[in-house]
Order: sequence, then structure tokens, then C-alpha cells
Amino acid sequence: MVEGEEEVQEMQSPMAASSGKRKKSTVDKYFAPRNTQRAQPSMRSVLARKEAIWRVDMAIERFFYDACIPTNAVNSFHFKSMLNVISAIGLGYKGLNYHQLWVNLLKDAKKEVQLLVNSYHAIWAKVGCTIMGDGWTDNRQRTLINFLVHCPK
Repeated sequence: MVEGEEEVQEMQSPMAASSGKRKKSTVDKYFAPRNTQRAQPSMRSVLARKEAIWRVDMAIERFFYDACIPTNAVNSFHFKSMLNVISAIGLGYKGLNYHQLWVNLLKDAKKEVQLLVNSYHAIWAKVGCTIMGDGWTDNRQRTLINFLVHCPK
């Protein structure tokens, strides 16, 4: 081989290798068959899904109105997170009861908040903080004082 030349290997196409007869090739291998789960959904299943979504939306709407929850709550990050977690569980989730909400889960939420406040305590020790007080009286003439903590972080 001469310097500067590269070795080139010639390849034949599969059609050139055939003995004159054209082989039948189909594009079926590139598409999912119509009778599998991956096939395009039927109109009936699309309409059934739309009806199921409508039923879920109506159940949420009735809950909001019955419990006097402001409709602005649907814009909450926690509302969307709740829906994602519930849908990830799938069928069979029964929801929580009054005792779970006001005893067990309230204790867990309190622990989460306490951990968050403790993490801020460490920041306050490093960079400092400002403590603010706001006092006022309610319509029954009870004095209320709110204490707020502000820190740069």
C-alpha cells in the first residue's frame, strides 16, 4: 500500500446480491399491528377516557364546593402534587379518615415543620436574623401578638 492511501472496502447492497428476483419488502415491521395495546385507540376508548376524566373533575368540583374550599386551591403546587401521587398509586386507594388527618398525619406534618425550622436555626446562628412583633386586638378585645423572623437566606 502506498503511503497516504487508505484501504477501501467495497460493500454490495442486499438487492445487488439477489439473483435477479426482487424480494418483497414490507414496511409492516416499522409499525405496530392494529390489534395490540400500542395501536391507535378506538373512538370508543377515547370517548370513555374523556368521560372518566369528566367524572373525576366533577368529583373534585363537588368536593371543593361541599367543603367550601376556595377554587384558587387548584393553583397550589400541593394540589397538583396530591393528584400526581394519588394517580401513581392506582386503583385501590381509599383515602384517609378524620383520625388519620387530625392525629397521625398532623404529628408527621409537625415533625416536618420542626425539621425545617431547625435547619433555619443553623442559618440564623451564622448570618443573624431580625425578630419582628405585630400586636393587635380582635373584635372581642383580646390582644394578639404575632412574632415573625426574617433572615437574608
